[in-house]
Amino acid sequence: MRAMSPLVKASTIRPFRHHGPKIEGNDVPPAPERHSDSSGRVKAGVCLGLSVVGVVAGLTGPAQAQVQVQVQAPPEQPHSLRDSIASGGSAEKRFTLSHVNDSMPGLLNPIVPANDRAPGMTRADDDGWTAELRQEFVATQGADQWVMATRYSMLTQRGAWEPLSPEYRSLRTDLLEIGLQRNWKQPLGEHTNLVYGVGGGVQSLGPLGGHWLQQSFHIHGGFGGRLDPVLQHVYSTDSPTVYPLLSAGAGIYQRLDMDGQWTAKGTVGATLPIGPGLSTARVEAGLEYRPWSRVTFDAGVNVSAVHSNHRALDFMDVNGVRPGAYVGAEVKVVHGINAFARVETQGVRSEPVYMIGFSIGGGPRPWLNPLW
Repeated sequence: MRAMSPLVKASTIRPFRHHGPKIEGNDVPPAPERHSDSSGRVKAGVCLGLSVVGVVAGLTGPAQAQVQVQVQAPPEQPHSLRDSIASGGSAEKRFTLSHVNDSMPGLLNPIVPANDRAPGMTRADDDGWTAELRQEFVATQGADQWVMATRYSMLTQRGAWEPLSPEYRSLRTDLLEIGLQRNWKQPLGEHTNLVYGVGGGVQSLGPLGGHWLQQSFHIHGGFGGRLDPVLQHVYSTDSPTVYPLLSAGAGIYQRLDMDGQWTAKGTVGATLPIGPGLSTARVEAGLEYRPWSRVTFDAGVNVSAVHSNHRALDFMDVNGVRPGAYVGAEVKVVHGINAFARVETQGVRSEPVYMIGFSIGGGPRPWLNPLW
């Protein structure tokens, strides 16, 4: 049975009724003295007050206890992008793997310069910057971004097709670059952002297994290709070198419309080995168009300055300042997986190449890449 509060009990007290014999006339006794009635009222008031206090305490006590139980300290949030990556936090992460090749598909043969074609053919000669494997890992949180990039390139001497060039000696070398760069973004207005970054890594030139990898692919890859002794197989140096590599860049990103479909950008970047190696400096202007949420197109022009002081690259004509251009597209295949393709001309490589690849994860592409 539920206990009743004193207030409820007080409100339900029935009035007193006399059930004795009826008193009439002079039999009515005199009224009792009322001097003690005030003290009784005081006592009743005190009791009623205490009852009210008890009821209020009973009503508010559990609610207050419930509030105290529900109040919890918020979990500690990562204070930086590095903390967020380490804790698996809210940073957007994107992993990209791609392949670059100078053996252009037949559809793109018209853009291949005459000096980069096989003698008497319209196809590319597959010499020079013959193949490349690239990897990127990008982690972005707000205005903070880390980019780790790797390039593994196979470079072969031109002039391997009949009739052979007089200076041809079947030379080749490999280039491996690993870079880690931190980028920052600073708003300059409602639609404009300044980006800048610095980083470092290593650069290695020399025999790094490229000949074995290329010949194995020509045998087992299903596309065919030249094999020894026609395939370049003499490394220009006996052993690889490894030197530190510095990278830096800056750029402006400008949104051109309210819907964010059009974005213009202008960037500068450079890589500099601390020792003999391949140095680059680049200026680029580009335009990005995103007509739908799943498709992005980009195109642009650039000017690249390249310098080598490493003897492994003496057989390659890499030094100089060259203009270039590019066009590409990226498509969201399914949630978290994108595929992309890109065609570049001239620039650092001084020949046209194509790139195909895919990315896993989300978030933006590198605002600035530590490797060109």
